[in-house]
Amino acid sequence: MRSRNILLTGAVALLVSLSAPAAAQAAGCAGAKLHWTSGSWSGCYTKGSHGIENKTSTEIQVSGGYQATLHFRGTRPDGKPVTPPQTYKSGKHKTDMDHNNLIEIVVKKV
Repeated sequence: MRSRNILLTGAVALLVSLSAPAAAQAAGCAGAKLHWTSGSWSGCYTKGSHGIENKTSTEIQVSGGYQATLHFRGTRPDGKPVTPPQTYKSGKHKTDMDHNNLIEIVVKKV
């Protein structure tokens, strides 16, 4: 009886480990997400150009096979001109531009 329980527990663990990646992919984002300075994450920005109403970001997460370009307005804390557009490839990156207001994100499939 004990070996049957161990076998059943192992089978359940294997099933969970195989289905978890598929579930994670289904809940994933095909594009990019921004982490706002307020602490929350944006929804998924898919391929194309998306207006952003003067929000600020600290981090960006770009899905594999995509790149995202952030466009800014305003000045940096040191008074220098607006930051030029910044492009990020797949992965999680610090934007380090939380004092600049975003006006647009452009997501492309690469």
